[in-house]
Amino acid sequence: MSADPVVTTASSEQALQALAERVRYWQEVLRLQDWNLDVRLCRTHEMRGDRQAIAQTEAFVHRKDAIMRFLHPMDTDTVSVNFLFGEERDYDLNIVHELLHLHFTPFHRDSETPEGVGQEQAIEAISRAIVKLYRVHRRGSRRTDRWRGMPQGS
Repeated sequence: MSADPVVTTASSEQALQALAERVRYWQEVLRLQDWNLDVRLCRTHEMRGDRQAIAQTEAFVHRKDAIMRFLHPMDTDTVSVNFLFGEERDYDLNIVHELLHLHFTPFHRDSETPEGVGQEQAIEAISRAIVKLYRVHRRGSRRTDRWRGMPQGS
């Protein structure tokens, strides 16, 4: 997984701006333009509930409003032990994951129930697949051409 260099090395203001741009991009890709999003870059102590979270979304489904909190890059080392492959710094993956929660909001399940665990696992798998496909496509991979049924280049 790759970290967004703008988000992870910029000033807080630049990082928030870059993060908001990525959220807008993925919001369009995932067809969630009808949601009003308040994107925040937060320090560990500003995250709600789970202090080991990289991102959190608080949805107000009847208004289609949401507050999206992303852990500030300065604090990702505090949660690194809980994630594989540098995913704590992969903002695209975390953005897609949190946005997918908005699609699943009408079916919200307590994350401690078997249904809630299954929903979280599904969101995680779908997030990883979408971001992987995006990155393969962005590189112009021959594999992407094969998936689309296009002739192979030499």
